[in-house]
Amino acid sequence: MQYKVELRQNNETLISKEFEEYDNAYDYSNELISQIENNIFVVLLELKNDKWVLIRKLSLEN
Repeated sequence: MQYKVELRQNNETLISKEFEEYDNAYDYSNELISQIENNIFVVLLELKNDKWVLIRKLSLEN
């Protein structure tokens, strides 16, 4: 499986990084969430049938 972590603000992708392992993507998303400000969120996506599917969304409000 492939995974992607994106840092987004107002639906604009600020950072995007792909991973082969879920654990690495999960760890990276946690690292980003500890550094973000309000109105910025981190999303974790999984590649399924050549389409990126949202599997986790994190923000300071969560």
